[in-house]
Amino acid sequence: MLSRLKSMTFWGYALGLIIAIQPSYIHPDEYFQTLEMLSQTIGGVKGTIPWEFQTKYAARSYVPLYLMYGPLYYIMFKVLHIQDPVIMLTLVRVQTYLAYIIVFKSTFKRLCKSKRFDAIEFLVATSYVTSSLQSHSFSNSVETLILLGVLACYEYLMRLRNNDKKKKLNEEYYLINVGIAILIVIGIFNRMTFPAFIFLPSLRVFFKYYIHHFKSFMIFLFTMVITSLLFIQIDTYFFKSDTYVIASWNNLQYNLDVSNLQMHGLHAKYTHLLINLPQLIGPVLILIVTTIKYQKLRDHLQRLPSLCIISTLIILSIFPHQELRFLIPLTPLFFIIFHDIHSKLWLQSWLLFNVVLALIMGCFHQSGIIRAISYYQHQNNSDLGVHIWWKTYMPPTWMYLNKNLTVSTTKFLHTEKMVDFNDLKITHDHVIDLKGSDITLLNSTLSQMLNQIDELVLIVPTSMKTKLFTLQSNYTIIEDFHTYAHLDLDHFDINDLTTFIPGISSYKVSKFI
Repeated sequence: MLSRLKSMTFWGYALGLIIAIQPSYIHPDEYFQTLEMLSQTIGGVKGTIPWEFQTKYAARSYVPLYLMYGPLYYIMFKVLHIQDPVIMLTLVRVQTYLAYIIVFKSTFKRLCKSKRFDAIEFLVATSYVTSSLQSHSFSNSVETLILLGVLACYEYLMRLRNNDKKKKLNEEYYLINVGIAILIVIGIFNRMTFPAFIFLPSLRVFFKYYIHHFKSFMIFLFTMVITSLLFIQIDTYFFKSDTYVIASWNNLQYNLDVSNLQMHGLHAKYTHLLINLPQLIGPVLILIVTTIKYQKLRDHLQRLPSLCIISTLIILSIFPHQELRFLIPLTPLFFIIFHDIHSKLWLQSWLLFNVVLALIMGCFHQSGIIRAISYYQHQNNSDLGVHIWWKTYMPPTWMYLNKNLTVSTTKFLHTEKMVDFNDLKITHDHVIDLKGSDITLLNSTLSQMLNQIDELVLIVPTSMKTKLFTLQSNYTIIEDFHTYAHLDLDHFDINDLTTFIPGISSYKVSKFI
């Protein structure tokens, strides 16, 4: 079994890298909380400015973005002058994937009391979360790296407490406290949810270590304060604000307002525990039951990874907005604790679970969006014209690599969606995102734009083709690009089986003559 697991681990990492670089698109935040703004600030391209990065909200820090992706983006834009967005996205995902593997391999032995390192690494290597979620440029992916680093350092201090009765602390231990403080500040500025992950582990470390080492604790606090002030100053500069910007605090205030969360979706309190968690770890839930059955629960509750899991699930479940990706950092911790593989049937079910989800989420989910942008970006036209997106995820506009781009989208006016009419006067280098609006707004937008120009490009998933062609009497609609490698899970309609056909197409639309 040991040699077999090692072999599957190697192939898991190799296949995982291939899946990681596929152009799947999981959630808009993987672009609009990271790469969109870096492309604008470093690359000088124009695109969407997400609400978090608008000065009046200032709800997301630039510092973690620059620490994680800044060097790579600078090399791609300023040194290599790469003009292919797919290559740029591929390099970002390779970096994120490899960073996770390196950090995990550097920390998991310190966090694991079992000697079954082979089983733990097998689960990480073969999990679809590693290849399809952790490899994407989510702030949650960065949160995983920081969390593993903090917990590993905490564990070091805990063991130090048990072995330092006959020796004094030296500079090395003070440096570890400095490192922990910096990591925690980066974690908080990266995502305001980070304290939820480390709340219970931090309490345990405080009572087991810091309460006996006052000087170390003071160094820790001092470093946190200085680092936070530095990050605040940097963000204030980037946001060009007249007052100091504390991005994580602004983000927390935004999320404490339920009326704000309603725009992003409200969920039941049990969503993380009963819906999101099973989607992440699947058959590992069985290992949790069997492990707790044969081992003392008390021993598990004293371990830092277990405390982190409990802390996170309790605190994050309080918030009414609960997305699956919020729990990504917990995935390796479950593997560290629950990894006793006893059954061949379980092994087969684990592999099947992850192969299916890796194909869906890692390879085909909304992947036609990236392919369509790449198709037009490769045409190297000096004038993009007008692109209208309908019934797709938000197009990552940075991938157009266009320095003159204008982006328009729908907005809410009472209960109706509309597009600013003034935006519809822009007839070149213009991207219009109609999101999930109805066909009436699509028709209105097409009509207004084609009163000013002869032709535009409309990008629509195949699931919406039947509805789109109800407008054939008004316009000439000619397919220009198509790929079947696009899985749209949002518009299935049992009354129209064509909505189950995968794919996305772009059409050249002109007035009907």
